[in-house]
Amino acid sequence: MKMGNSILFFLIMIGLILFSTCKTTNVFTIVISVVYNVEENLLLFVSLILFVVLCSLCRLTAVKKSCDVPGPFAWPLVGHYWQLQRQPFEMARQLAQNYGPVLRLQFGSEAVVVLNDRDIIRRAFASRTFADRPNWISMKLQNETDGRFAFRPYGCHWRYLRKSTVDALTMLRNRSADRLQAYCQQALRQLFSNLDQLNGRPVDPAELLSTFFLHAVGKIAFGEKGVDVQDPDVQRIFFQSPPQIQQLSRIGNFVDCFPRLSWLYRNTIKLTKQMNRQFDQFVSTKVDQNEKNAHRLSSGSISSLADALLLLTEQQQQQHPAKYAIVDALGAGLATSTSTALWAVLMLAQLPDVQQKLKHELDSLNLTTDHDDDNEPLLTMEHRPRLVYAEAFLNEVFRFGSVLPFAIPHATASNATLDCHNIAQGVPVLGNLWAVHHDQALFPDPMTFNPDRFIRPTDGTLNRQLLANVIPFSTGTRRCPGEFLARQNLFLLIINLTNRFQIQQSHHYDVTKFQFNFTRKPMPFQVRFTPWK
Repeated sequence: MKMGNSILFFLIMIGLILFSTCKTTNVFTIVISVVYNVEENLLLFVSLILFVVLCSLCRLTAVKKSCDVPGPFAWPLVGHYWQLQRQPFEMARQLAQNYGPVLRLQFGSEAVVVLNDRDIIRRAFASRTFADRPNWISMKLQNETDGRFAFRPYGCHWRYLRKSTVDALTMLRNRSADRLQAYCQQALRQLFSNLDQLNGRPVDPAELLSTFFLHAVGKIAFGEKGVDVQDPDVQRIFFQSPPQIQQLSRIGNFVDCFPRLSWLYRNTIKLTKQMNRQFDQFVSTKVDQNEKNAHRLSSGSISSLADALLLLTEQQQQQHPAKYAIVDALGAGLATSTSTALWAVLMLAQLPDVQQKLKHELDSLNLTTDHDDDNEPLLTMEHRPRLVYAEAFLNEVFRFGSVLPFAIPHATASNATLDCHNIAQGVPVLGNLWAVHHDQALFPDPMTFNPDRFIRPTDGTLNRQLLANVIPFSTGTRRCPGEFLARQNLFLLIINLTNRFQIQQSHHYDVTKFQFNFTRKPMPFQVRFTPWK
């Protein structure tokens, strides 16, 4: 009976997957017929299996024609889907040792190229030919709003949106550098107040850190008023995302691998669209509030990214769909920064020697502190040149955590050749940043967390050449334009948090275990924050 159920399940899966990859709906009808008449239709069953194999071989031939990149055996119809559910970035890194740094995997029946070498990634991503985005459902869901650009296909509109965002960020950085730092400091004081109220009790820092970044980035995006974290709408949008939506953003998810079966996830897709619309409406309302006070922009007073985008819009006399670029800053930016901060806190708790070394460097600044004073001076970016170990620590967190192990997927905008391999237009291309960050040739003993690897033993200075191999914000045409803000906020968080609190783990946690949806982050953990004595 169990064998019969297994065969029945197998046949149903073959039918569903075949329906997803073949446009002939008669095939699906045949499969269902066979399921209910196995004993009477043995010959038809064998014929169907042969037909499936033939279709798979034809599909495999088509895949190889579109992409002559070497890769491992792929199962008919499903490709490497099952392997992708574990650690796809580590799997690709290991396969590259046998098949070369330019590797082909199959997401369902679609060929995907994975680049596992630093120089190849830089060379490819510097080219416009590799600047497109895959035609995946998960990508399309992020592009329903005209002004979003992070997931948008390459083209004139994308270039306009990106240029507007880069120009606005540059304007904000040049005119309001002190204000940007002040926003982060305000968020830090709120975080410290929340931690003080715990009185050293164990806590999962995830929500505290998410709230910190929402405070800081919210002010950067919209100005002094920022985002009201207690607002029910804000809570729902930023902190109550259902797990199924998070899984839909994972590389190699079911819907992207088998798009013809997306109807199985229609409720999740509908919910994702609904939440995206709420997010867009929230941002649009906040930007419109800034626009009401646009008269102050003529004096050159720029207090937020929204201000900068509005001023550029006036100067260029254009509509401002680029205001929705703030959605990318708040969405992807918050997720990646929070995940990175979680790795930082976990490693400080796991490695007391590293924490003590960082604290010793901070103490060497001789900054007077009073932990009972809410207005105590905070460490600033002016201290950064003297904080060599802190800089090394942050970059080791970037390397070790690799929160976007595949970056955001690229695709070929036209037929391309890379390292003598022909790749057709529209083929998805993944830059395996995890493989770069765990390359034994670049980083000896890569699975060990060691900030000292970035410090020259001869003179104690930073090894800038080695630091250049850490590329958490990707590289090339699609590199994250908000990198400097993310680095600044993370640096200020780490040095001030370590300077004020001793971070201790309540239990030992296995750092090799993690969650992987949109970002790679640690499994939930608890630590204690107690003021240094």
